[in-house]
Amino acid sequence: MTSPLALLGGKPEVTASGPHFTWPPIDDTTRAKVASQLEESISIPGRSGIVAELEDGLQEYLGVRHAVTTSSGTAALHATYWAARIKPGDEVIVPAWTFHATASPLFHLRAVPVLCETGPDGNIDPNRIEELITPRTRAIMVTHLWGKPADMTDIVAVANAHDQLARLDGYLAGRAEIARYLTGQLARIPGLEVTEMPEGVVPSWYGLTLTYRPDELDGLPIERFHQALIAEGATEFDRPGSTCPMNQLPLYQQPSTLFPGHPHSHRRYKPGDFPVAEHAHAHTIKLPVWHREQDLEVAEQYVRAATKISDHHKELQ
Repeated sequence: MTSPLALLGGKPEVTASGPHFTWPPIDDTTRAKVASQLEESISIPGRSGIVAELEDGLQEYLGVRHAVTTSSGTAALHATYWAARIKPGDEVIVPAWTFHATASPLFHLRAVPVLCETGPDGNIDPNRIEELITPRTRAIMVTHLWGKPADMTDIVAVANAHDQLARLDGYLAGRAEIARYLTGQLARIPGLEVTEMPEGVVPSWYGLTLTYRPDELDGLPIERFHQALIAEGATEFDRPGSTCPMNQLPLYQQPSTLFPGHPHSHRRYKPGDFPVAEHAHAHTIKLPVWHREQDLEVAEQYVRAATKISDHHKELQ
């Protein structure tokens, strides 16, 4: 008997042509802005041109006195730590499960990242912070993993380019609508568990994370389940890679290899030090959250793909 699963020769469920998710949205207005700046100047010295427009827009949108753009998020974090006067030997508490750039700029300042256990959602566990505070502690870096606020009631969302800033609220509203559909549908599928949002929390839906439950699918390994999703054409289903518990990375186990003499000898980590974060990471499958009404059809195909695999999981054993 021929299996309906694409991995075993069946017809893929997702038929939409790719790519299935792109960010940020680029339209004619965006192209015109970039082209206009290219005609004026490729190099933007100081606070001028399109950079000044973006910074002014960010100041107004966020209601702040100053906004400074940088070449990347990593550069922004490095500048933030430097501006906070983090010095050699200082300690900064960071979540154990995050993108490594959350903490790696600290090595350039010869400061010490101190990893803190997270909750199952990947956000720093506030109940585990105090035990890590020492006379050398200078700051706590909080991330909002996958767009879910870390023990906070408000979310600050910042656009990466200016014609996006004016439409940011619309994008977030669109994401919320599709996220509502996805969470409602995916929560019904055996083997997948949707993290519930606490009442009053408004996520930015940078990503939608699912906890894989192999016990509900006769122990089917997550690798096999994910392989079947990809075969169905649902290529945006992803397993976190570089955003991982950082105690598993050599840099945090032996930083002196890359940074000789770094004052990190009293803070060495090894696999198993953060069991909650490591277990959650190993059982997480995530999706980007679309924001356009026309993307709902693709979202529906992704739901059908996951449902098919769950229904026919015994054939994957």
